[in-house]
Formats: sequence, structure tokens, C-alpha cells
Amino acid sequence: RKVKEECINHRLACYLERFLSEYGGEYSVDLEYDKNYNDPKKIGNDENKNIKAIRPDIIIHKRENNDNNLIAFEIKKNYTDKHDLKKIKELFRNPYNYKYGCLISYLPTRKYIKVKLLSNQGKNVEEFKVNKNE
Repeated sequence: RKVKEECINHRLACYLERFLSEYGGEYSVDLEYDKNYNDPKKIGNDENKNIKAIRPDIIIHKRENNDNNLIAFEIKKNYTDKHDLKKIKELFRNPYNYKYGCLISYLPTRKYIKVKLLSNQGKNVEEFKVNKNE
């Protein structure tokens, strides 16, 4: 059965919400959140007119300010790519200032999920595989 990426992401967001409600639930979990206050969420450079609207797959943040943007997720059914990594790195910058980023590859033909955590310091925090049967 082929399940859409958004359906899987929704289930992951539900687990994240449940976890946060038990361990410090002042944060919100949102899917495909494309706003920065009332404006579209954008990345890029004004100088060379390379601005692009974005919608991170999942974010954990406190709404209505950018002071507490915790983590942005980019998730793919197959492998994440350089565009996903670039989007996460752009979300580390002003005005968004996310503290962490996470790239997840569900890899439907594999027995594991690939996860890469990054910090806004530009470093990989951790990279690991999660067995789907555990």
C-alpha cells in the first residue's frame, strides 16, 4: 500500500505533540506551516531576487514570535536531498532562528528510517538509523 508522505508526517506530528504535552508542552507542533506572523515564510536573498516561499514539513515552535523556534523537520519518503538541507540551514538564520533541524528519510523499501539532526551552529549533532520493527 502506498501511503502519502503527508499522512506519515501527520502521524509523526501526533507523537511529537503527545511527547511535548508530557515533557514540557509549551511548544506547538505544526505541519506545512507557511507563515511568519502574517507574512509568508520565505528563504533566499533579496539582492539577487532568489526568494522562495517555503513550508517546512513539521515545526516545533511557540507561535507568534521567532524567539522560541525549536526545530524544523524536512521529511521525505525516499532520500532527503541538498534542497532539504539548504532549507533547514536557511531556517537557522534570521528572522526564523531555529535551534535545530532534522532531516528524515522514511525509505519505504528499507527496514530502517534514516535520521540526521543538525544544530544552528552548522554542525551535525547526530546521524542514525531507526529500525522500523522496533
